[in-house]
Amino acid sequence: AEHVGKLIQEAPALQYLNLMCNDIGTNGAEFLANVLHRNEALKYLKMTGNKIGNTGGMYFASMLQINLALEELDLGDCDLGTQSLIALATVLHQNKNIRSINLNRPLLYIQQEESTIHISDMIKVNSVLRELHLSKHEMTDFGVNRLYEAL
Repeated sequence: AEHVGKLIQEAPALQYLNLMCNDIGTNGAEFLANVLHRNEALKYLKMTGNKIGNTGGMYFASMLQINLALEELDLGDCDLGTQSLIALATVLHQNKNIRSINLNRPLLYIQQEESTIHISDMIKVNSVLRELHLSKHEMTDFGVNRLYEAL
């Protein structure tokens, strides 16, 4: 991940980066998120299948508070937890640049709709988001109704 981070820093024209299904973990997520704090060129980042976990998701949520260039972020199958899902939804209340986010298949240890409630609240105020992926969130009718009401 450090080499990829250096690539991002040294390739100012790079706009699309696909890192799907590599072996990037929490430490790599921290390094990439820190590099993206200062990046103004990258528009699309695909991290699908990298096991960054809940902590890695928190690093990306923190990055989205600062980065104003990124438009699409794919964190599907990254083992995100409830805490990072809520943090990402909260950040997207304010971040008006993300147009697409993939949050597929988080690790939810009990059936809980807390993250769905926060995502629904974000949808109500975010007028920029055009694409939201929530596959395998184990939503119940309650969660689906919350999303419906937010739309």
